Amino acid sequence: MLKKSEQVKYWNSKSKAEIDFILEKKGSLIPIEVKSLLFSNKLSKSYQSFMQKYKPQKDYVLSLNYESSKDIIKFLPFAKFIK
Repeated sequence: MLKKSEQVKYWNSKSKAEIDFILEKKGSLIPIEVKSLLFSNKLSKSYQSFMQKYKPQKDYVLSLNYESSKDIIKFLPFAKFIK
């Protein structure tokens, strides 16, 4: 769970790119994208745009079913993320 000093935000750009959730934790930004179904570790253009601009140290893409990793990005089923 989040501590009082941690915040949940979202991100969008002028070009309509968006990330579902951004956790701000100890000055670091952690993007979290949520997909209902996912079958590969392909990243959306929005996610790639955020990563290029902010260069986060951790990244998560959550779904119901898919688990994998790609560089610093973890693709996890939602149930595993909340444990």
